[in-house]
Amino acid sequence: EDDDVVRLARHFTDWLADESCGQCPPCLRGTVSLGETLDAILLGQGTSAHIHALWAKSDSIKAGSRCGLGMTAANPVTSALRFFPHAFLHAVLGNPQLTAAECFATLEALRLLARDDIVELRGGRRTVIGSSFVLKRPLVRHLATELERLDRHRPPHARRAERFLDLLGVPPREVGLRDLVLEIDTREAAPAERAVATLGG
Repeated sequence: EDDDVVRLARHFTDWLADESCGQCPPCLRGTVSLGETLDAILLGQGTSAHIHALWAKSDSIKAGSRCGLGMTAANPVTSALRFFPHAFLHAVLGNPQLTAAECFATLEALRLLARDDIVELRGGRRTVIGSSFVLKRPLVRHLATELERLDRHRPPHARRAERFLDLLGVPPREVGLRDLVLEIDTREAAPAERAVATLGG
């Protein structure tokens, strides 16, 4: 239970890079690049862009490799992303620069929720003016529970469940009581995030 899935995936990228014969550059360079991206996440610099990069690099490795090793080299990373997204969220929450908007974007990158466009209709033209994320209450409860479980095996300075709830603006006693919505207005020079709104439930 105290195994760090993200570190384990990082270990496999080193092993696979060592095993690669180097004939297919996507395999050799791709596994090294996956490792570098995982390093950034583990060092507390992770963002949604790093999660998106893991998916994209994994697809490139698989598509550009000719042998079984290369075609499956990204599997430890993609399987970890697919089956343990909360472990990656826990690692990304270690980034001190993380905002509520970036937290929602990370959940989107982990394929846990979807982004909807906020559209303005003016003069028969449809213009996207922002984005909206909805985090359903069962998922809020599940993620908070999984983060707390991971926190049990971490020193106090490395615990993330409380930070997650702070970013969402949810008091611990209200976890899972309502859906959460975040709207981002992209019309401004620096996109402003509206406070996380709660929908009754």
